[in-house]
Amino acid sequence: MALLKARINVATANKGFTEKKKIYLNSEFILTKEVAKAPTWSPTEIDLRQKELAKMAVATWPNKI
Repeated sequence: MALLKARINVATANKGFTEKKKIYLNSEFILTKEVAKAPTWSPTEIDLRQKELAKMAVATWPNKI
């Protein structure tokens, strides 16, 4: 999953990754632009992205306990 503005997201919903890469590359969202760097979008790439985002989330919102 990659964040896109609603209008763009609706227009690209059923397109393949190759077509979406161009859209991701032109996104104003940095994290979405990074998706365009992936050669493919398979479970492996999705898993890697999930792990990277999880690390970022922990660094951004550390446990306050």
